[in-house]
Amino acid sequence: MQHTPCGRAAGGRNLAIPPRLETEIVADMEELGLDPAYIYAFQHTGMMVTDSTLDCYTDSELLGWQDALNRYRQLAA
Repeated sequence: MQHTPCGRAAGGRNLAIPPRLETEIVADMEELGLDPAYIYAFQHTGMMVTDSTLDCYTDSELLGWQDALNRYRQLAA
């Protein structure tokens, strides 16, 4: 099994987040004023990509994250 530089298995969601917890995380993100595109991408990928977590994800995962950001921006336009 391939692992990312952060030690987690490559592919799939970053964490198995229970739906209730994900709802709370999203509410916190909204309260903090995070870009809605980032919230959308988190909800669709389970990933929160930041400068400090870039090395934790494969190129394929980062493309999925970028696709989710772009999809949100298209839907919001």
